[in-house]
Amino acid sequence: MEECLVCHHVQGPFVAKKSLFQEVAVKAGVSSTSAFAIWFLKLKNLDKTVVSCPDAMAIVTDESQQLESTHRQWRDLAFHLQVERIRMNSSYVLEYGCKDAGTTCSTKGIRQVGKALSKCCMKELSNDIKVVMRTCRVCDMVI
Repeated sequence: MEECLVCHHVQGPFVAKKSLFQEVAVKAGVSSTSAFAIWFLKLKNLDKTVVSCPDAMAIVTDESQQLESTHRQWRDLAFHLQVERIRMNSSYVLEYGCKDAGTTCSTKGIRQVGKALSKCCMKELSNDIKVVMRTCRVCDMVI
């Protein structure tokens, strides 16, 4: 195994001990791509590793070329992490809407100091402010 690479995430074949799958379960009910991405994040947080070996890499296909299926495959991960963008590489970014990412704009969360707002929430708040400003202009309430 000296010719293998230690990895935090592998999008193709990899080598791991069977006990690792028993210790850290793969998330069910999501696409296989998202399930393994979530699994690799759990492993990284537990300081566990897997290896990718050149012999196993010989059968890897470039799935990033299948844009629509790739977008669907990563949607479960976006929802699990509540993120609206996933950067696959320097030139390929997957974007998800509020519903797909599971991000909402709750007025309860807005008042928490230091809490970042999602892109969806910022857009919703911006639209609300525009409505108020437009109403103020129409009613001559703006200086």
